Amino acid sequence: MMNKFGAYSKYHNTKVSVKGEKVASTIEAKALIYYQKLEREKKLHNLEAQTKYILQKSFRCSYWNGKSKSNDKRMHRAITYAPDFRFTMDYKGKIYIVIVEIKGFVIDVYKIKKKMFLEKYGKDLIFLEIHSQKEIIATLELAKDLIDEREKEQK
Repeated sequence: MMNKFGAYSKYHNTKVSVKGEKVASTIEAKALIYYQKLEREKKLHNLEAQTKYILQKSFRCSYWNGKSKSNDKRMHRAITYAPDFRFTMDYKGKIYIVIVEIKGFVIDVYKIKKKMFLEKYGKDLIFLEIHSQKEIIATLELAKDLIDEREKEQK
């Protein structure tokens, strides 16, 4: 898709605005509209978009750069991950945090960040990687299936 500067976007997505909230693609826009509807119907709660998680804190460190030692102890930025959507849902009397990542094109950086995210936070939440509009509509059922599967593993 062509962006506002007349160039094609790298992953062929079109940035979209839904009620003032910007999302990265049309499928994310459809997901946001659907999740807002579910929130109004009280089927999910606390819907948030692009909630930032810290995967690795920032740090200072001197290092060898191939020519000389860096003595200034440069600041290395934190590694963060912001999934597309986060919400809570009530299932079998418990509250679960559900993370939804809408994916059209999977890149290597995402694979690494997802792995780091799941290692750090995965036990405390339900992570869903959605690839189609059909899966968006089935989000709550997919989350419930994953919860049931985890409960079986714990027994």
